[in-house]
Amino acid sequence: MVSSLIFALIFKRVENMEICYIEAGVLERMLARAENLSARVDRLYERNRCKEPGE
Repeated sequence: MVSSLIFALIFKRVENMEICYIEAGVLERMLARAENLSARVDRLYERNRCKEPGE
């Protein structure tokens, strides 16, 4: 079970440190969604960059 967890450190302040446990599968899905969203934004930008306002 421990091997399936990823440990992430979050520094809210220098003296205040929080440790979060994220399951590896959850992190992989989050990263995949971020990549998918980035690709969609790139496609929309390319499609709309040559359009005139109001098209």
